[in-house]
Amino acid sequence: MLAAGAASAEAFDCRLADGSALRFVIDRSQFVLSVTPEEPIRRKVTLVERDGAFFEAEPWIVGPWRGFHAVTPEGSQMFVIGPDGAAELITVSGGAIAGQCTG
Repeated sequence: MLAAGAASAEAFDCRLADGSALRFVIDRSQFVLSVTPEEPIRRKVTLVERDGAFFEAEPWIVGPWRGFHAVTPEGSQMFVIGPDGAAELITVSGGAIAGQCTG
């Protein structure tokens, strides 16, 4: 089960056109800039659940767009959520699955 932590976290609950459910959280505190140049680069990680299977992904935020990139045993995939909740899971093989998210 995935749960949102502090107010800096955004939880997404998505349903894809293939019938699968996808859930993950973006913790905005991971995107805070380093205080000093000596501070190590922070790795942004989220745990994604897709129909009961879990994998790590790197979340991203670009303006009103949200999503993640992951490399799984099935290959590389990018998940994109638009400002209206419309989503798309894009795989390295060029396949795409549309979806809708709340969060």
